[in-house]
Amino acid sequence: MGFLRGRCVTKRVLLSLLVYLLPTTAIALPIVDFGVETIQELKITAPFAWLSGYDISFENQDLIIDIDIRLTGDDPGALLQVWDEGIERIWSTAFDIFDGTYLYDFAFNVDWVTTNFDHTVQVVDGNGGTNKSTWYMQNPSGWPNSWHDRIAAHEVGHMLGLWDEYSGGAVHPVTGLIRTDSLMGDNRDVRADNLDAFVDWLAGASGESLSVVADSGTHFFPTPEPSTALLLGLGLIGLVGVRRRL
Repeated sequence: MGFLRGRCVTKRVLLSLLVYLLPTTAIALPIVDFGVETIQELKITAPFAWLSGYDISFENQDLIIDIDIRLTGDDPGALLQVWDEGIERIWSTAFDIFDGTYLYDFAFNVDWVTTNFDHTVQVVDGNGGTNKSTWYMQNPSGWPNSWHDRIAAHEVGHMLGLWDEYSGGAVHPVTGLIRTDSLMGDNRDVRADNLDAFVDWLAGASGESLSVVADSGTHFFPTPEPSTALLLGLGLIGLVGVRRRL
């Protein structure tokens, strides 16, 4: 009887150790979905003025920014696909959103529509100075035709509410920021602060503290792993059970 009592005590001690080793911190959960909100803002920097507008939502761990564009004028033909793929690739694949545990994707989506549009673009089959409302099919604003995707992405930046970042453009009326290495400056790359308005929207909706990090190419949802100490405790309890059967 004393031997059995000793083994029971040993098992109770090990069970107590196991409870002690169990993690006490709550596992962080990913951000839940938030429905569509329409954003519009009048942008003014003399002598320029325009109305930005888009829909934003958070679904299935993606921050979705949707723009509906109506095209008028000439038929862009195959150029439409270049614009479409270029805009979505350039804006969607530069950065991720990080909440300290999980990574979320930006998903910029352009729809070419005839009704219920956010913006109207006149397409011109010729050379000229492309801007938010007029897109030229040949050497837009003097840039080579191979840059059509970046030129279109730049103009969509204005639809999203961003300022130019080059001298003589529609620069920020307060900071006057000029950059030669950005999409809104010299048609180069999206910069992290170009995405501030969208991240701020998600932070406000979710209550999370968010940051922008380089794109990882995937979502990141960590699976909690048992600690070494916890596994050791489970092993000891298993040994007690085996010894009792023997």
